[in-house]
Amino acid sequence: MWHLLVAYIIVAIAVPHFSKGCEYVILTEPNGYINSPYYPGEYEDYADCRWLIQAPEQYRIIVYFMGNFTTQTGFDRLTFYDGATTTSAVMLDWSGHEYFYPWITSKTNRMLIQFTSLRGQSETGFKLRYYTEKKQECGGFLFFPSGTISSPGFPADPNYYDNNVDCVWDIEAPVNQIIILQFSNFRTEPGRDTVTVIDPALTNPIVMIHSGMIIPPVTVSQGNKLTVRFQSDAYMHDIPGFIAQYSMVDQFLENSLLA
Repeated sequence: MWHLLVAYIIVAIAVPHFSKGCEYVILTEPNGYINSPYYPGEYEDYADCRWLIQAPEQYRIIVYFMGNFTTQTGFDRLTFYDGATTTSAVMLDWSGHEYFYPWITSKTNRMLIQFTSLRGQSETGFKLRYYTEKKQECGGFLFFPSGTISSPGFPADPNYYDNNVDCVWDIEAPVNQIIILQFSNFRTEPGRDTVTVIDPALTNPIVMIHSGMIIPPVTVSQGNKLTVRFQSDAYMHDIPGFIAQYSMVDQFLENSLLA
């Protein structure tokens, strides 16, 4: 009697196995489509679908939604990882009904997409398209007396900078000179895509962290070095970015040039 009762309890609380219908797929083509099982019909319960997109080195992966995104809120999830495993950085984790569809861009050359569903009311799910492209180079060491710094592709066509960029420019003047940095155009996604200016000669070296649609003030270095860093998030927006000019001058000329 007791043996039967124990067996009944174990069966009653057992966790169901996930569906193996789309367990793990590796995609190496430069472009393609991904969708939830049976899309545009309803997907099944207990799905655990994983798609690993692999691109060549120095390439990135871009994904965007086609049609509506509809899952059971709080239970059925679509997660994008910037890497090959579920321990990689999460770029987006969605559940429910979404009507704003960002373009998602990887920093690395691999992206894992995972869709899981539990038991309950099923929805139609989603459909995605992905493609790969070579990363744009940016940043570097600047030692010429004057020059420009700009977001990748500025002024871009169709008028947006890259996603998931991390550009660092190190400007170094001769020891008896300072650096003047002045932005002439500035438009980035407010609060997300930022320009950081760092002056290593200061006790608190971060001069500013700036984003949005307002041109930041002129920066004059205390020493002979400045670092400018531009970071954008994983979502694509139709925003042109920025451009700035720098110049190296003798310290005693600073006031006359800024007057």
